[in-house]
Amino acid sequence: MPVELVDFRANLVQKNVHLSWLTASETNNSHFSIEKSTDGQTFREIGKVAGQGTSYEVHNYQYTDEAPAPGINYYRLRQVDFDGQFSYSPVVSVHFDGGKGSVRVFPSIVQETATILFPEETGEAGMVFLFDQTGRLVSAMEVQPGTLEAKLPTDGLPAGMYFLTVQNGTNRSNHHLVKQ
Repeated sequence: MPVELVDFRANLVQKNVHLSWLTASETNNSHFSIEKSTDGQTFREIGKVAGQGTSYEVHNYQYTDEAPAPGINYYRLRQVDFDGQFSYSPVVSVHFDGGKGSVRVFPSIVQETATILFPEETGEAGMVFLFDQTGRLVSAMEVQPGTLEAKLPTDGLPAGMYFLTVQNGTNRSNHHLVKQ
């Protein structure tokens, strides 16, 4: 590996997401591209941070996303060498509630049922979609107008990570669940 990544974190600080990472060594490291996703599948670059070239010292890096989307924001680093070769870091995530009026889903680690709370009565019908890690739709549930709370059964699902999308009119929020 051209870069020995020791740590990569995402933390919500007020209304920003603070990303920090630590390298133990770097070889021919041109830069890091910071990539973001709201669905955990499709990433886009939101910034770049210069690398140290070749170094055998510990280096701390930081980047701030000043425009997180409501729901879960996923981040990864695309480390790029001077010759254009690249590799990806593990994905980290942070939930941003977007302020008042956000849909909440709990618990994030479920066994039998996830609860979806709407900030106010839904004025129109909505949908809840549950996807597995491969992006395959495993469950869909309609939400009736006037709903404040919905229950999503998960007891028949295999253990693993799932992505939940709540669509209500023009509002859409993304969440993740871990099924035990």
